Amino acid sequence: MAERSTAAGSSRYPFVKYCIAFATRIGVFNNPSRSTFSPNKCLLSLYTEQDSTKAHYNGQFSNFCINSSTQLAQADTLGPNVYLYIGNPDFPDGGIIGTSATLYASVTDSTGISMMTGNLGHDMELWFDGRRDQSIVVNDYFTFDYGSYMQGPLQYPLSALQVGRHTASLRVWDVFGNATTATLTFNVQEGGNATADFDVIAVPLSATTRFITNYKMGQNLTEARNILTEVYNLTGMRVWHNESTLPAGNQYNAVDWNQTDYAGSPLPAGVYLYRSKMGKSHTKTKNK
Repeated sequence: MAERSTAAGSSRYPFVKYCIAFATRIGVFNNPSRSTFSPNKCLLSLYTEQDSTKAHYNGQFSNFCINSSTQLAQADTLGPNVYLYIGNPDFPDGGIIGTSATLYASVTDSTGISMMTGNLGHDMELWFDGRRDQSIVVNDYFTFDYGSYMQGPLQYPLSALQVGRHTASLRVWDVFGNATTATLTFNVQEGGNATADFDVIAVPLSATTRFITNYKMGQNLTEARNILTEVYNLTGMRVWHNESTLPAGNQYNAVDWNQTDYAGSPLPAGVYLYRSKMGKSHTKTKNK
């Protein structure tokens, strides 16, 4: 990481270190191997944060040019690692979603992810159903992890999807000009939701068990959803269930089970399986 410090005792700024940055929140400048060198002056934007006060400073420097580069001992020939999913990382390839969802990508590369446009790098591009000619530049939907130039998430909203089977393909470049294209298959259904959009946990209390269903999309529901919570014994027999509603504007729903069967008789101690259903989707079956 390249750094520049102000002079000690400066009357304008306290003693702080400047980190070279480029159009992101990261603190490292990577010179892509495919740069176009020129004797013309360049513009460098600087940003820093003082550790003790958390004060922010910025500035510019243009009295330099880039006309050569240092070759690394080992050239990188591998593209970035790209993992696509919808909802959360448990989403299966070919999973079911509704007509609106959010596509996520986790991107990592050991030498750096290219975010430059034009002759300094390559754009991140997203296209659907194999239509490469209709690709969308999604640079603005990607953010680096704080302090890193090697990894970060992409989050792209999907809306007004047509019912049926679809694919989403994302192409990402590293700073050495290596590209990776990842593809995810998903099925759109009216009223469908990704299995991973919500989860359920069991909280044992003194004489009851509380099941808490959590809508995990990082936002409250825009419309009410019916929830079915079920408990099974190890033979596969359902011994208890509850139907409830998760109201619009909420993210959590809790129901209590008094550990009895349908006849109201206490169940023997042991291991039981439970899950929740929301619409046509359900959580993974867990044991308690």
